[in-house]
Amino acid sequence: MNIAADNYFAKTKKNITTFVLAFCFVVSSFAIYAQEFSEQDYDIEGKEVLYIGETRIFPAKKTKRIVVGNPEIADVGKTSDESIFVVGKSVGATIFIYWDVYGEHSYRLKILSENMTETKRRVDKLLSELKLSKVYTKSNDEEGKVLLLGEVQNKEEKDRIELALGNLKSKTLDLIQIKDEGIVEIEVRVLELDKDASKTLGFTMPASISVTESSGPTTTAVTGFSSVFHVSDWTRSALLGTLDFLIQEGNARILSQPKLACLSGKEAELLVGGEKPTFTTAVQATAGSSTTVEYKEYGIKLNIKPTISEKKRVHVSLNVEVSEVGSAETIGDPTAPSAKAYPLSKRSVSTELFLNDEQTLAIGGLIKQKKEEDIRKVAGLGDIPLIGALFRKKVTKFGGGQGERGDIELFITLTPKIVSKPEASIDIYSLPQKKLEIKGNYPEQLKNYIRDIQTRIVSAAYYPPDARELSWEGTVNLSLLILNDGELKEANISQSSGYKILDEAAVDAVIRQAPFPSFPSQVALEELRIEVPIAYSKGN
Repeated sequence: MNIAADNYFAKTKKNITTFVLAFCFVVSSFAIYAQEFSEQDYDIEGKEVLYIGETRIFPAKKTKRIVVGNPEIADVGKTSDESIFVVGKSVGATIFIYWDVYGEHSYRLKILSENMTETKRRVDKLLSELKLSKVYTKSNDEEGKVLLLGEVQNKEEKDRIELALGNLKSKTLDLIQIKDEGIVEIEVRVLELDKDASKTLGFTMPASISVTESSGPTTTAVTGFSSVFHVSDWTRSALLGTLDFLIQEGNARILSQPKLACLSGKEAELLVGGEKPTFTTAVQATAGSSTTVEYKEYGIKLNIKPTISEKKRVHVSLNVEVSEVGSAETIGDPTAPSAKAYPLSKRSVSTELFLNDEQTLAIGGLIKQKKEEDIRKVAGLGDIPLIGALFRKKVTKFGGGQGERGDIELFITLTPKIVSKPEASIDIYSLPQKKLEIKGNYPEQLKNYIRDIQTRIVSAAYYPPDARELSWEGTVNLSLLILNDGELKEANISQSSGYKILDEAAVDAVIRQAPFPSFPSQVALEELRIEVPIAYSKGN
């Protein structure tokens, strides 16, 4: 009985051990397979793009097994006898495999944060109102942005786009180029005038002068300033002659007279002055003290941003800052100071205005008061040693002096000159085209896409001046192969106009418009061939 029982328990123990070993082997084999699966590229059957929170249904017949590479990125919501529900959870990529009665099915899942299709549609609608045919958009779901591509003629058109976007600006990435920004040369004069110099000449120096080529000086009051300051129109020669006279008489001094060249829409900076070192001492309980030196700018600093407008005027954004170093302030005992600090006083003014080409703007009113120190004393008694100090005193006065002791006014003149303005674009003649016939049962979204491509190319087409002068006419049929991301793969001439110059102009119009917008999200094509006819006729 005991022997039989021992044999039974021994056999049972052996069977249990064999089962445990087999189970461990199966688990180990699955773990190794999962590791290889996650680390090595797999023979993927398809690719699917999901967005966070989106559920995608995969058809399956009696699912046997499901594997998700990273459940933190995408996971299975629920399953049924005929489908599997997969939910996007976080941005990333993972692999999804399942087995059913038909075998193995594998997909690479890419989870993105937001579908930018609706945002792109809203941006396109706003841009269409601006009538800028050379500006187009492209959605980039991976970055969560709508790309603004193409070119505009000037910065004003770019500013209009920025204003129109409003709250959508944060969801766009501006890659629009300005065709030709132009160059502006700015002549600057920085002068110091004696405050009484204007009275010597018989007029009050205005705070701001707009110099034109008018016949004589006229004066009108301007709000926002003291009644002492006015805005006046002077002839350019009269102003320069007046300033030269003041310089010759010693009542004015030129501090700086630079010429700056700046791209339209960019900022130029001018500093007339220097840098003053400032010391900072840090005292530490264990390591003693350490002193750091920082240099701060002082003097006259101008920041000028000129922008050429469509009407050959210059929009000037100007910031003027005047700073000067004050008297030293001692730190510690006045008889044995440990350090000296030099305060900086600053005055600044900012403005924006339009000037004509080579029109001079003069800015004044930045007055520096001089310091006068006088000794007042009782005659005779003030000179007696020792007790004479009781009969004299020091008087300090700021401003109001005359001659060398008079106040100083800072006077700045700016003259912008357009050196090179944006070149006029090639004349684009209205070329009525044949209506594009779309063969095949395409969805409406694809038909609209094809019409949009045709419109872009036609709007970019131009009649070469030489061909127009020679009355060369003809129709060019273009065959375009466009990939689903908007890339132009081929641009061939399926039918020539008979003139090389017209054929090349048509192809150039296509190249200048590429790349094109990506296919609508509802279209699953990898590439698309489009036929575009462009007709050149002088009679148009």
